Amino acid sequence: MRVEIKNVGSISNFDVDISGLTVVSGENDSGKTALSKVIYSLGQSSSFYKFKRKVLVRNRVKNIYDKMFMILNKYIHAEFPGEKEEDLNGAVTALMSFLYTARRMTSSDDLEFDPIYVVENAEHILNYFYIEDEEVKKELSHMVFILKRIAMDKVRFADHFLSSLKEEFSSDLVKKNSVSEFSEIAITVNDKRSYVKFDNKRIIETDGDFDIPFIDSTFVDGPAVFLLEKVLGRTDYVMRSKVRSSLPHHVIDLCSKIDGTRNTLSSMSESDDSCWNMNDFYDGTISFEPEKEDFHLQKDGYFFSGNNVSSGVKALSIMDILNRGGYLNKESLIILDEPETNLHPKWQKKYAEAIVKLSQRGIRILVNTHSPYMLESLKAYSGFFKIPAKFYFSHKIGDDVNLIDTYGDISIIIDALSGPLRDLMLEMQGDPDDF
Repeated sequence: MRVEIKNVGSISNFDVDISGLTVVSGENDSGKTALSKVIYSLGQSSSFYKFKRKVLVRNRVKNIYDKMFMILNKYIHAEFPGEKEEDLNGAVTALMSFLYTARRMTSSDDLEFDPIYVVENAEHILNYFYIEDEEVKKELSHMVFILKRIAMDKVRFADHFLSSLKEEFSSDLVKKNSVSEFSEIAITVNDKRSYVKFDNKRIIETDGDFDIPFIDSTFVDGPAVFLLEKVLGRTDYVMRSKVRSSLPHHVIDLCSKIDGTRNTLSSMSESDDSCWNMNDFYDGTISFEPEKEDFHLQKDGYFFSGNNVSSGVKALSIMDILNRGGYLNKESLIILDEPETNLHPKWQKKYAEAIVKLSQRGIRILVNTHSPYMLESLKAYSGFFKIPAKFYFSHKIGDDVNLIDTYGDISIIIDALSGPLRDLMLEMQGDPDDF
């Protein structure tokens, strides 16, 4: 899948291939994280935001049914105070029964209900039943009109995509100091191109089917997620809502995936065909202790609290948990933002090998790295295992951030990563009086 990005976040113009293993290296503030957020949003638009949209539609329809039911119930008893319900007009009974059934539909976990069907039935029964009160009739007719609009509202993929981008970039979607007031993202899959042009608030133009080849994405950017997961799990609803509203969606998503897996960790065992094996790094396993509401490391017959586990082990444990939760698969995309953080070069090399082996199993992976150890290891292992890999160099020229396809020659990246060390050596060789 080819992705073209223009004027998004800090990105001026990126053109990147996201298919198997994609590696992006460059200095800070050179667009790597912005690229990751765009790619992550594509995956979320195929999964979470479609689900979120269904929930919103269901809740809106349920609220309207509730109002219609209350209005009719009040009207019936006001118009026919001495009558029993079974003696009322058949249409009234039918309408009340229908609204009750419709509300139960929208209260269930089934999000596949057809709002068009219930709108047509509500409209038919309301037209059949004569309501003398003009205000009641007007209010009910307006509600049916709203139901129609909801039922006929066809949400495009681009709408989900923009919602996801907004949660990642907040109000800074369009690149500042850009000559254009708009951003544009295009994807090409099997020679079919789709694109969306937008500003910080709305879609300007879109075309294409956006046939994304993966249905979920996970953005992993450090072991701090364990602390956030604990905070979100132990605070009350109001505080959780405040914390969630202040965090990018990819952080909440990772917390949710870890939280959803934690109570089954102890019952899971590493299978022979596992995508990830922690024993490649150390002899131990991560599990969750419900009584203490904490992750712990089991090693050499001892249990160590998550608070006493190194940041490096925690970083590796995230991948272990995702694997055992079923999130590492061919239908998902994994984004690793600076996976070398907190890791000794020895483990960076092993982590790179594990990443390449995941790619070998057909899992799409995007890696952002500053580390020459990680970069060289990814290059070496992808060659050794004959895994197609793309290596990009992100760099700044003035206010512009661009991406260079190295076509497998990472020397330009290594040269840039070694620059600070060369500068230091030159400083040390200067006149001592300069210091």
